[in-house]
Amino acid sequence: MNKKKKNVLICTLHDEIISDVSELALADFPKG
Repeated sequence: MNKKKKNVLICTLHDEIISDVSELALADFPKG
């Protein structure tokens, strides 16, 4: 149970990092 909870936390953190990186990457490129 504890291990699974930790994995969920890591996955959530990972998703947030990907979101941040994606937003930064999109901001670097012109739209369209």
